Amino acid sequence: MKKLMSFFLVISIISITYSCKKAVAPTVSTGSATNVQYQTATTAGSVDNNGGGTVSERGFVYSNVQSVTIGGTYVKQAISGSGDGAFTSDLTGLSPSTTYYYKAYAINEAGTSYGEEKTFTTL
Repeated sequence: MKKLMSFFLVISIISITYSCKKAVAPTVSTGSATNVQYQTATTAGSVDNNGGGTVSERGFVYSNVQSVTIGGTYVKQAISGSGDGAFTSDLTGLSPSTTYYYKAYAINEAGTSYGEEKTFTTL
């Protein structure tokens, strides 16, 4: 009986330990821009790992100024839903002959993560 109780105690401790793991910020990749035109472009990204949490928002931040982040000066945001995996966004209202800096982002309960910053130039 003591061995059985000890076994259940160990199983309970292991279960509690694993269920108490906290999420970390997700891992995000920024893909290439395609279909670049005078005032539009399509950007691609991916939530590669949700960090053990729920990705409540994902999308792109972009600007004609480097080092784009959510809420940054001159930075626009294109929300592309939620969840894991690949996603795209059609950016519109861009200026012709302009270099844009963009990166994918994802948000879960542990924070916001960004992919690599990339560029494209409209026609």
